[in-house]
Amino acid sequence: MNSALLLVATLKVVNGVSSPKEAEALGLREAARWLLELRVSNVIVELDAKGDYDAFYSKALDRSEFGMLIQDCRSLFFYQSFTLCHVKRQANAAADALAKAASSFASPSFWRDAPPLLGAILASDVSISSH
Repeated sequence: MNSALLLVATLKVVNGVSSPKEAEALGLREAARWLLELRVSNVIVELDAKGDYDAFYSKALDRSEFGMLIQDCRSLFFYQSFTLCHVKRQANAAADALAKAASSFASPSFWRDAPPLLGAILASDVSISSH
């Protein structure tokens, strides 16, 4: 039986991002920093951005701004022994819903449990990812 556990959720809008790829990398770095602050371990982070996932595990040296963001992510993940996994976008609807809802929030938001808009979506994500 597969199960998902969402302990906390957060969202914030970041202006001046030049591409979706960079936005995903910034989000990944923010998530890693946030998890580090929470002092949690044994965390599996699911990412549906295949390009960012591939860059994270690439051995190639990338000195671009995006490459430096990815290097920051690697360092944070290594330091805390987090695991990064790629999932299909259809199995990551909760993250997509939070991203779409972000523009309707005036300031960064934080929830100790799943926000109401994610209840049914999380159940669906588990169902999709277990098939």
